[in-house]
Amino acid sequence: MRIVRVSATDLSRFWEWYTDKSDLSMDEMLTKEEKLIESLTAPFVETRPMKLGTLIHAILEEPRKYRLTIERAGVPEVFFGDESLALLTEEDAKAMVWTDGMGIDEIPALKEYVGDEETIVLVSMRADKLDGRIGVDLKTKWSAPSRYVLDMNAERYEDSAQGLFYADAFRLEKVVYLLHYMAEEPPLMRLQHTQQVWVDTHDLEHVHQQCQRIVSTFWEWCKYHRVLVDHYTNRFLNKPETEIL
Repeated sequence: MRIVRVSATDLSRFWEWYTDKSDLSMDEMLTKEEKLIESLTAPFVETRPMKLGTLIHAILEEPRKYRLTIERAGVPEVFFGDESLALLTEEDAKAMVWTDGMGIDEIPALKEYVGDEETIVLVSMRADKLDGRIGVDLKTKWSAPSRYVLDMNAERYEDSAQGLFYADAFRLEKVVYLLHYMAEEPPLMRLQHTQQVWVDTHDLEHVHQQCQRIVSTFWEWCKYHRVLVDHYTNRFLNKPETEIL
């Protein structure tokens, strides 16, 4: 029996590509597939927006660790962050939490699915916050929150497979994507707008069936590309988990 490890994020990216209804030529479809395979298997490279997003998550998870008092024009002001990277104002930090006193917990989970009769697929994920039967997933966006961008992201996250896997693993009735639109004003990261995208997941039997379908479809696709089979097999071998939901 083969065991492989796949992140809910990778499955979501695959499903977005697989269900894309764009009117593309065969060459365009193959090009998108090649780019997806390359992005899924390439070594991780952290861009500046990723570093800033990681810092924001860390601030909201451990605010005391990142709390700084800095004098500006002789007046002490409270900030959060890393002076060598970027800072968040106290006002923006408070505005980014889910509710008063509830930041980020980063709760890990590993859920088992069937890839095929010879393969077990372990799906890994981290929930930013669990509020009863509601799962909260915080995202940082570094684009201006235009009407087009807000509508596009609402549609994208309403259809995202990531929330389905969270709901199946943590038995959630709803998943909310908390999208924070940020802008850099060095040395600050400024909050421009917050958007909530809600997904109803109360029918957990249907959610589980959807997740199983996504996993089995994904694994069938992987078997046509040996590099993907090897990549996800090595993920399990390099990072085995013992606690499976």
